[in-house]
Amino acid sequence: MTTQVVTNWKREWFEIKDVTYLNTAAHTVMPRVSIRAVEHALEAKKFPHRVDESVWFEAPVRIRKSLSKMIGAKPEEIAVTTGASAGAAVVAYGLEWKRGDEIITVQREFPLQYATWKPMEEGREAQSHCVARPVYHCG
Repeated sequence: MTTQVVTNWKREWFEIKDVTYLNTAAHTVMPRVSIRAVEHALEAKKFPHRVDESVWFEAPVRIRKSLSKMIGAKPEEIAVTTGASAGAAVVAYGLEWKRGDEIITVQREFPLQYATWKPMEEGREAQSHCVARPVYHCG
């Protein structure tokens, strides 16, 4: 799959006239280029046996190369995982835990926080703590 270079990003976004949309964490607006990529991926899911296996190796190499330029790293220093949970687990298990180390999460966080960090207590010196979510008062 080749990617098209988009030069006019303003045209890639759908115009939202009735609101100022600030929720970009869980359910965000996607530019047209992203929607085209998703549509392409969905088409491939219809007939997975027709997808050239090289795509599974080509994409991570291309992603690492692109990201390395953006952040000033070497491509081999960048991990491409299946999602945030897998990435967090790689970090959690890659750290050297010492006596007294603490892991602090916030109540009602996304479940990956508990599922990733709570197991670090078992067989390690770390302890995890879940603290109350702060309440902010406006106005």
